[in-house]
Amino acid sequence: MSGENDFKNELSVTGMKDENSGCADTPELTDELVANVLASSVWSVAPVDEEPEIVLKDWTVFEVTSSFWPDKTRHFVGYNSLDREGRVSSAIIQFDAEKATGITKSGRVYRLLGKQGTGSPDGLHVWNYWCRKCDVTKSEEIKLG
Repeated sequence: MSGENDFKNELSVTGMKDENSGCADTPELTDELVANVLASSVWSVAPVDEEPEIVLKDWTVFEVTSSFWPDKTRHFVGYNSLDREGRVSSAIIQFDAEKATGITKSGRVYRLLGKQGTGSPDGLHVWNYWCRKCDVTKSEEIKLG
């Protein structure tokens, strides 16, 4: 999964692990450390009845396979403009390209602002955590249309 490795590289570049620093107490970048950093900055979302609609900007879609379920699923990843947070949806079950609106397995409606991009940094951060948590074995960005 390329996103996970990209995140590890980002941490390394920003100083979490610098083999040339000479600091004996520099923490080693382990899978456990990465998991803890991701988990500490991601939270559960409100129930659908409290937040039935999300407006996403700087969004994209990923198709995944996981060891947890048999079929490929697609998910919106982007920036929730109302709550100012990265967001990953449950599986997309319906999409209307003309209205730029999707409905997910949870029943939540996603309204998409602008054209499909590459996903916001916050959304991709949540995506990396979600992929680890859901044991994603393959992830591919796809274009909706």
